[in-house]
Amino acid sequence: MKDEKNKSNWPEKYDTEDTIYNECVISIEEFPEYITNYKDIEHWGHTKVVSKAFQNLRMDSVYERKDGSLVNIEHHSTLNKEKLARDLDYITTLHRATLKDVEPFIMYTGKLPVKKTVYLNYRDAFTPNFFITKFQNGETNLNNLKYKLENDKKITPFDVLDLIWLPSFDTEINKENLVVELSEIYDELEISNSLSEVAQSCLILWASKYVKKQANIDIIEEKLHMSITQKRSMEEKIRNARIDGMLTRAEERGEENGEKRGIKIGEENGIKIGEKNGARKKEEEMIKILLKTHDAKKVAEMLECDIEKVQKIKNNTETPAE
Repeated sequence: MKDEKNKSNWPEKYDTEDTIYNECVISIEEFPEYITNYKDIEHWGHTKVVSKAFQNLRMDSVYERKDGSLVNIEHHSTLNKEKLARDLDYITTLHRATLKDVEPFIMYTGKLPVKKTVYLNYRDAFTPNFFITKFQNGETNLNNLKYKLENDKKITPFDVLDLIWLPSFDTEINKENLVVELSEIYDELEISNSLSEVAQSCLILWASKYVKKQANIDIIEEKLHMSITQKRSMEEKIRNARIDGMLTRAEERGEENGEKRGIKIGEENGIKIGEKNGARKKEEEMIKILLKTHDAKKVAEMLECDIEKVQKIKNNTETPAE
């Protein structure tokens, strides 16, 4: 048995997005509708739905709809077969404990692509509903917030949720610059104290994760009206978010270096199917170029690769995405 004293106080995996998710679950009544688009959710199910036999199960949030059915929302920033299988176990246990229909949702804030199905056997699969933040158009949401402010339109709780989650949406804007801009928008909002507090806390966490320049930190602290007392009360969360940011940036640098190395390997040794991302991308680009002047069979012969792969790339190139 391992010595408990040797265990670090640092959590095994701190997740800034998960902390922000929990802030939204606890503080914003409209959050489940934001994720599910269901307008008939009546209440949070933790105390009103879950039985004693079920109360210790680690679920993110359970809600009851007007028809009596349940909605379970889980958050993941990484996803694999084991996590999906665990979510299925939650749903099954919840159904047995309540005898109610349960609809599963996952809020996914991680990298793409993501596999959204787990196969239990050769024919049965679990495919929950997904709200994937990187499928959301960040520029559109940001422009909507700016438009409402410029034209004195009412800011709704759903607008505040967009403000909170924009750093995880698909956007070309640098994360640090985006958080600065969001803090400036926050400073102009006319919203309830409860919404203002949760938006402020979440933006502080995003800033702690992504903002490095002292000049930007100063702007954010001013726009978010951060007091010394508040910084002290959030000290542990802020520290963890900063570490999360450092680890995220280190991981991104590692992936970038790995891809560059893969391209170099491809250039020096020839393209090898299934090797590094760089080598795979190099091969696909070469196939696309050769397909402009040769048929699929000829390209496959020239590159010594499967004709099915060449044909698939040819079909994808010719068929516009819907």
